Amino acid sequence: MSDKQVPEGELIKSAKTIQQMLSRLSERATPISIHPDGSSCTLTTYIASLDVHQGLIRLDAPLPQQRHNLLQARQLTLTARYNGCLLTLPGIAMTPADTQGELTFTAVIPDIIYYLQRRRSYRAPIRPLLDIFASLPFADEVTVTGRLKDLSVDGCRIELSGHRLEDFRDLSEALPLLLSFPDTSCFSVDLSIVRADYESARDCTHLGCCFTSLRASQKQYLSRLVTDLQRDYINHMRNEGSNAAGTPALFVPAEHRVVAGNTQRPSTETSAAQQASPADTSPLTQKSTFAVSDAVAPINIRRAHQSGITAIKSLITRLRSGQALPIEQAKDASQQLLQALRQDSQGLVILCIPRDSQTFLFQHSISFAISLADTLATQYGDQIKDEMLEGLILGGLCHELSRALLPDGIQSAVLEFDKATRPALSVAHKQLVNLLNALPDLANETLYIVRDCHERLDGSGLPNGHNDQALNRVSKLAGVIYAHEKLSQCWHNCDWHYHPLRAYKQLADMPDQFHQPSMRLLLKQQGKYPLGSSVLLNDATVALVMRQDAHKHPSHLRIVYNAKFNSLVPPRDLLLAETSGWRLNAPPIHCVMKSAVNC
Repeated sequence: MSDKQVPEGELIKSAKTIQQMLSRLSERATPISIHPDGSSCTLTTYIASLDVHQGLIRLDAPLPQQRHNLLQARQLTLTARYNGCLLTLPGIAMTPADTQGELTFTAVIPDIIYYLQRRRSYRAPIRPLLDIFASLPFADEVTVTGRLKDLSVDGCRIELSGHRLEDFRDLSEALPLLLSFPDTSCFSVDLSIVRADYESARDCTHLGCCFTSLRASQKQYLSRLVTDLQRDYINHMRNEGSNAAGTPALFVPAEHRVVAGNTQRPSTETSAAQQASPADTSPLTQKSTFAVSDAVAPINIRRAHQSGITAIKSLITRLRSGQALPIEQAKDASQQLLQALRQDSQGLVILCIPRDSQTFLFQHSISFAISLADTLATQYGDQIKDEMLEGLILGGLCHELSRALLPDGIQSAVLEFDKATRPALSVAHKQLVNLLNALPDLANETLYIVRDCHERLDGSGLPNGHNDQALNRVSKLAGVIYAHEKLSQCWHNCDWHYHPLRAYKQLADMPDQFHQPSMRLLLKQQGKYPLGSSVLLNDATVALVMRQDAHKHPSHLRIVYNAKFNSLVPPRDLLLAETSGWRLNAPPIHCVMKSAVNC
């Protein structure tokens, strides 16, 4: 980050406020991005502890390690997300230190920080496949056109193709914005560029804009437009994009369509139904794998997992006390988990498998969230946007909060409660759904996952008894993954063991309750030997599947048990691609201890 660039946001000088913010970043295991002056590379670290008496911040060793030379004799700018807002710490110097044999870094607690808050009004997201084009004038009277990504009565976010930071970052004057809708109507308003960010992975520039000099008529129009976008988003998510009924006329393509300032006439062979429902023209058949740009600094996957645990604990504490839910903390944890999923999806899945009897609900919630997001992102590829994945993960973190209101709810691992407990759980879950529904700026995917993942096809689920006809595809898949996560954990010899094939067998025996095509989709995602499952080798040893290849076949095993002598053995890694003579016989009857996963 250049030293000429002045950080944005409110300038905070209170030492007490700064210490509270830094302590909160440490408690939530929030990743800190490091921007060395004079370099475009970034690093990631975490606040290990805060020494208020000495005025020091103790930081983990930044990742990646090969960029540590960028920290020497340089001024650094640290950035982090705090309650959904941008926190900037300028002019930081980091000094390496040895703490009990581990490399750590220290920095002086800054005297000032910058806090850039989000827009206060509701931001309506633009659903996938709805193109609303945003045109801005540029130098030499050239018009630059991008796509509208979200909208509120205060401002909007625009996505432009390519690297355009230098074009828009330092603009101070207001610009006229022209929005072009699918029905060929247009709307003009003046705006100022608040911030500009470049996403190297997708080669696009995001502009954060604030509307200026709004007239009363423009405010009314924007308010109606935000309502229409929200209604359209809910309608298409609920009906999976297959029903144009309820779509505002503004978003239904007309005979002519405005694309990047040019008029384009659709083919005469295109039916009216296809024009009215653009979502039907792009079936969810494309697949892709996660990719992370080299320019993006990696994060610590264990820290991201811990941030999810901390967020769930905070949600439960506030829910039990009747206080407002810390939803921004949960959103930050969802973003960290999504970045960890993109960085190393298999490593994160392995990390989510172990269970603890005292905090079963915490580990289960994160495992369910990651499994759902990983399955949808892998099977449906680019059709699933990051905003949707974040909403799904957030729904996974919140979907079992109602259990925490029941006695021993955090320790409960059963799929279904008995008849005496079900009414109390149903009431608590309806209250949770209503509480989340009242929160502003909450993704609809989050609400749907919390509301529908406990439902069953035969109407026997909770809380509303919805049946097959009332559930969409994502809700049906969520119900299958939820049940599989519960049933795959077995209590044996005073410990939890992971047995995914047992769960598949039980789900197959309940076709009236669980969507069988969704079960097959999950099986396709996990493969014959899922990550974390145990396999029997031809030498009578039992190993855990730690990695899979592109075809979902085991590629990296960890030998942990000898079935011939019925005893644990020192963990030993085995790469099948580099070793000959080893053969997988079958999954063993009994699973090995969860602690072997962490060895």
